[in-house]
Amino acid sequence: MPVIPKGENMQRIAVDMHAIRNLHCSTRRSTSEYLMFCLVGFGSIERRDSLLSIVAWALEPVLLYSAFIKDIATTEFEAIVITKKQVEMSTVDEWLGLFNMSVCCIEFENYMQPDMVTCMSRIHHTGKHWHGSLKTKVAARVRRDFYKEYSKQQQAKETQRVLDVTGLTVTPRNMLTLHSRVGSLQDYVSHLENQCMSMSRLLVESTRGRGELSTQTGRDMLADAYRRLQAAGQLPELGAYGASVPMDTDAVPPPPPDSPAYAPTSPGWRESSPPNFRVTAFRARPPPTGDVTLYVVR
Repeated sequence: MPVIPKGENMQRIAVDMHAIRNLHCSTRRSTSEYLMFCLVGFGSIERRDSLLSIVAWALEPVLLYSAFIKDIATTEFEAIVITKKQVEMSTVDEWLGLFNMSVCCIEFENYMQPDMVTCMSRIHHTGKHWHGSLKTKVAARVRRDFYKEYSKQQQAKETQRVLDVTGLTVTPRNMLTLHSRVGSLQDYVSHLENQCMSMSRLLVESTRGRGELSTQTGRDMLADAYRRLQAAGQLPELGAYGASVPMDTDAVPPPPPDSPAYAPTSPGWRESSPPNFRVTAFRARPPPTGDVTLYVVR
């Protein structure tokens, strides 16, 4: 027998606890004889465990499963109780109200109805600090039925989700139709990708051809312009040793060093020119015609 915590109404709690304990349990296997309710209360883990121990001793439940469904700081816990005791829900509710723990009870009319499955699922999947007999041998039938109904509930949700997204129910015919549509779309996308690749390849080849054509055309235009300048006499003429003479009407190029004209008294000598100068020839970039022009730099 569990120890009753100190508090108000201890004598009344003890009397009702023994009265409920002495009630007969149903011997029928029908679930319609079960008393099933959800219990929500506030309290610490110790007070919750003490309360549920008293409930378990008095009601001898087939299943008693509890957890803190929110943050532990809120001290809110939830429990589901299934018992075969021939007792009214009003009697249990009145008895639990004597504990002064703000306990609220909600009775389930049918075994494994959606609300009951949701309650057990919330305790089982989102709870903390579990307490109860879900995994015991006595609760084997309830545990099996819960998993079965929970799977059906999840499947119904997924089916409704598929219906909302695709507008089709989950049937073999609809799934085959959807698969055929997806296959056709994939083939069409592959066809479009191949077309894009072909167009990109043609664009690259066309751009490359236009680039080569423009380069060749530019070379021809430069060669033609060079020939026209030569015919018009606007290009510098080649001087001694094949060097090109700069087009400067005021400056006269000096004669070669081994020439007799290379003397201070020669007409081409300038007083301002240094006595020793060096003639440097360099190879310029060849014109478009392929000829090589040498420029003389003083």
